[in-house]
Amino acid sequence: MLGESAGQNDGVSGGAAIALSPGMKGGCPSPSPNRPSIDRRRAAALVVASLAGSFSCDQERPPAPTERCPAPCAAKGSAQAVVLFPGGRSIADVAEQDTPSVVSVLSEKPLGTDVVTISPEQRPQDVGPNLREYNLGSGVIVSPDGVIVTNSHVVENAERILVALKDGRTLEAKLVGADPPSDLAVLRVEAKNLPAIEFADSSRLRIGDVVLAIGNPFGIGQTVTMGIVSAVGRVNMGITEYDDFIQTDAAINPGNSGGALVNMEGKLVGINTAIISRNGGYQGIGFAIPSRMAIQIKDSLLAHGKMIRGWLGVAFEDLPDESDGLSAPRARTGAVISQVAPESPAAKSGLKRGDVITAINGVKTVDADQARNLIAMTEQGAELNMDVHGDGKDRSLKVRLAEQTGDALH
Repeated sequence: MLGESAGQNDGVSGGAAIALSPGMKGGCPSPSPNRPSIDRRRAAALVVASLAGSFSCDQERPPAPTERCPAPCAAKGSAQAVVLFPGGRSIADVAEQDTPSVVSVLSEKPLGTDVVTISPEQRPQDVGPNLREYNLGSGVIVSPDGVIVTNSHVVENAERILVALKDGRTLEAKLVGADPPSDLAVLRVEAKNLPAIEFADSSRLRIGDVVLAIGNPFGIGQTVTMGIVSAVGRVNMGITEYDDFIQTDAAINPGNSGGALVNMEGKLVGINTAIISRNGGYQGIGFAIPSRMAIQIKDSLLAHGKMIRGWLGVAFEDLPDESDGLSAPRARTGAVISQVAPESPAAKSGLKRGDVITAINGVKTVDADQARNLIAMTEQGAELNMDVHGDGKDRSLKVRLAEQTGDALH
């Protein structure tokens, strides 16, 4: 895994690496959204997305918004083909609408105690006593009064955060709260009437939907790339503790972490976060945190300064292929309870080891990861309706969640 320290690697199938990018690192870069001065030799690998492809259909003129055009259509007979999507919007229309909502985020922190705390006699001559580290990423304005969402790893341990807007302004930002388990953070700047982006419902995404990724790769300036949704609901990727990623083939590069993934209505569907790569660079597999998860975490961070997750008090396992002595191996899909904490909400509701959770609040539970995420994304005090298979019988029950306090169980 390529993270804040260049050279850290975690094996991913076939020797691939998952890269989490704080964006870029270097000495004293300017946060200008156009061309910050950055030492690119120290760039850390990560973030965003783009697609190589073309769309056209046999039409001699652009379709009017009322005409049927289920696929993107290209206008012909002009000096430049313009791809139009349903509603008559072009890629350029969406980019023009959304780029003002995406900012560059520059965070500053000490380089590391192993360098800055050594005595002057031991310090190499070319290392100053106040050496700093700068991480460059991206962020998305989600409220006109200065609320910005970015990745937690972009601003981790930052002592100072600057935000560069597309209009040329550079503003000091304060960290409202961060949630490392999901890799999301919320910043606030003192400004009004900012161009906030509108959220879309990421649960309505379909494989093949066209998306645009917006960010500041390599600090060269704001950049828009295009791709498609390659998959949804990617879990257990080893990137974050709680994951439900949108996968896209859009190009992800250093500096795009925390940037926007938008649909062709110009609405935010995800926050670009990570890639899988064998060489630390773009290889067509990128991941974005879905907007539905981002909204919940943003709201909790704004209200409480932290993400408050519900706690059931169980450990989950995936359903075994064949009976292994658990009480309910017959359910075809679900999450098996392998442990129940005493005096937990689960214990008080009658759940026990071997029960299989088949649905939570009407959502079919496919596996342990999905069950864990559904519980974690539910607020403390909320009541869950659970369908359970155990002892050869199906039953339904209600459970009121407590607050997660760091316990290993969910």
